[in-house]
Amino acid sequence: MDTSKHNTLSRFRNFKYFTHAVILIALILLYLLVQWLVQTFQKPGHMGVIESQSMEMTVQPPQGAMPVQIEIVKLGTFASAVTYTGSAVAYNDIQVFPRVEGWIQSMLVYPGDRIHQGQLLAQLDTKELTSRVREARFGQSAATQGYYASLRSREQAAAQTQRAQQAIQAARANLEYWQNEIQRARTLAQEEVITQEEAQREQSQFEAAQSQYNQALAELRAAQQGAASSTFQAQSQQAQSQQAAAAARTQEIIRSYTSITAPKSGVVVERLISPGTLVNPNTPILRVAQIHPIRVQANVAEVDLERIRIGNPVKIWEGKNKTGAPVSATVTAIFPMANLQTRTAIVEAIVPNTEERFIPGDFIIVDIQTGQIRDAISVSNQALVSIGQQQAVWVVQDGKAHLQYVTTGETDGQRTQIVSGLKAEDVVVTRGQRDLQEGVAVVPGHYGPEGLKSLPKVVVSNRLSPENQYQVKQTIGHYVLSAKLLTQPPRVGQNKLQVEIVSGPAMPMPTNNISLEITTLMPSMPTMPTPKPTVQKVGDVRFQTDNAVFSMPGLWQVNLTVKQGNDVIATPKIEVQVPE
Repeated sequence: MDTSKHNTLSRFRNFKYFTHAVILIALILLYLLVQWLVQTFQKPGHMGVIESQSMEMTVQPPQGAMPVQIEIVKLGTFASAVTYTGSAVAYNDIQVFPRVEGWIQSMLVYPGDRIHQGQLLAQLDTKELTSRVREARFGQSAATQGYYASLRSREQAAAQTQRAQQAIQAARANLEYWQNEIQRARTLAQEEVITQEEAQREQSQFEAAQSQYNQALAELRAAQQGAASSTFQAQSQQAQSQQAAAAARTQEIIRSYTSITAPKSGVVVERLISPGTLVNPNTPILRVAQIHPIRVQANVAEVDLERIRIGNPVKIWEGKNKTGAPVSATVTAIFPMANLQTRTAIVEAIVPNTEERFIPGDFIIVDIQTGQIRDAISVSNQALVSIGQQQAVWVVQDGKAHLQYVTTGETDGQRTQIVSGLKAEDVVVTRGQRDLQEGVAVVPGHYGPEGLKSLPKVVVSNRLSPENQYQVKQTIGHYVLSAKLLTQPPRVGQNKLQVEIVSGPAMPMPTNNISLEITTLMPSMPTMPTPKPTVQKVGDVRFQTDNAVFSMPGLWQVNLTVKQGNDVIATPKIEVQVPE
């Protein structure tokens, strides 16, 4: 029984090993068959997806070609300008004076220091003026106390006047009563109703009431005079108090003048006094230049002044070279002829200078615009070469350099207008033309301030990638096709793609009857259905689609069908790697 079981297991293991061997042999045969099919039916130069992703995407320029910097000539508005050197000048040159006499206790700034309005610049000794402030405040306190005393006296006089008025009212009433009584007594005495003694007593009462009234009247007048006098005294004391308060404030203001502050923001140009010096209001202690804004001035020749007007644009560079971004301004003033011997005059522009790029005395270079020319062709001044009395440029055609004589026009100091000899889209050499000869092969190179930096790598891939800013260019027959992905980076869903088809330089061809169709697919899943993008013509030679759909991450292929009329002239393909 055990022997039978052991034989069965051995047969099973042998069968398993045999099966594995058969499968391995089948896989090897299948691999060899696939390799034979690929080599037999693959088109020359065709690469798979993995190969296209891993291949070296650049090649070096051909040997013997001279590296040059090139520029494609364009039509545009050309602004002619003249270039001059000049200098920055303070908007206002301010001398700082003390407002009171005193000893300079400290100077807090030095030439070159930036200062802001109201900043403390110097301090005078304050001992004498502080004593005057104390004296004035004491006088103010005494005057205020006198004023309060006069107010109390005026209140007492008013109360006395009120009592006198009440007393005279009572005396008047009593007098009126006895006036009536004496008349009645006299009548009764004549009629002998009362005796003469009784009439005499009535007369005495009347005289007493009259005397009392006169006394009350005198007291009232005296009280009124006292009230008027106390009121006048209170007003006088009030005036004295106000005068003393004003004097105290004046002394405090004068003492504040011992702190000398900046009248304007700017930069300290010169320090004229040292600490420990006795100064007065006629002694300048500092010079401050206002630099917000600042004036930029240049001496311009008479021949150029005729073409310069107030308001003309100006570009300004700091230093002796046109390095960095210029500051833009406009001509604000043209001075009368300043130098009759050199026939020059000052042209001025006012710059806000909020970033303090300029300080007085800085050397500057200015380009002053003298006019504008529309639809002009211009080249960099570096592109021009002198051949005897003529001007010429090197033009690149079919990868070779050719000398082209030109007629020049206006210049802006960096570029020069070409009146004749060039047309739009011509390719001219701007650097590296010193050793060129007619017909020499050239290749674009990267130049820096010190010369050639590196040779370019010629891209042979048709893939839109970050390395080429998602744009490629291909030559198709007599046309040049440029494709650019506007949705950067590409995404899952709808993307925008722009295609431009222009006539090639070798043989100009019409582009008004060019049309374009676009489809998308994944090479790894060619049967997967994708919607066909809608193509719109957005210019004479430009096409655009806003709905190129990449429905999932991975490598996508964009098939372009270029038609001239009804004829298909090219079917280029572009690759796009859609990230996850």
